[in-house]
Amino acid sequence: MIKFEPIFLEVETSTRVFKTILDEPEMNKQIVEQIDLSTDLQGRKSNVKAKMTDWCMHDKPGFDKLHNILKTLFTSVFLYNHKVDKPYIVDELWGIKYESGDETVAHNHYPSTYSVSYYPKIDGYVPPLLFPEGKYKLEPKEGMLVIFPAWLNHRVPPTKFDGVRYTCSANILVTQGKHYYNLAIDEKVTKKIRDK
Repeated sequence: MIKFEPIFLEVETSTRVFKTILDEPEMNKQIVEQIDLSTDLQGRKSNVKAKMTDWCMHDKPGFDKLHNILKTLFTSVFLYNHKVDKPYIVDELWGIKYESGDETVAHNHYPSTYSVSYYPKIDGYVPPLLFPEGKYKLEPKEGMLVIFPAWLNHRVPPTKFDGVRYTCSANILVTQGKHYYNLAIDEKVTKKIRDK
């Protein structure tokens, strides 16, 4: 058996995070209704320590429209960021409702290619989305859509606040047959592919 000695390197790199505002009040209303109708299906056992829906909300009212918007947007993101047009899917798509004191611990979505945070409803001041390595703090606004490399660590700090922070999250995979391809690290990984 071959034994490896891990070597830990601290490296500096730069990456792109994309953001835009979607003007979709009816879609937002439907997404919020679906999140409110859901029980906490993950039981705060994932990185998200807040109310969370099922991982696959693609066909639910509001989420279905967001799913289609994401599919359209990602053609532009791939062409801009990688100068290639690869087939891709919106793998997981879920909803989260944060209330005072809730948090998401630092994590990433590797081996997905990109991740998404979308904010269908923001009441007053709510906690930011933090990217610790980049020392970047993003203050959510209603309708804001953020796209970032899935390997990028991110978190939502526990914060006391009066309102509610609704979030939709998604993972995007570049596909090749029954495989997906992680453009960030040139790695082909076998995984069950689903696209609703």
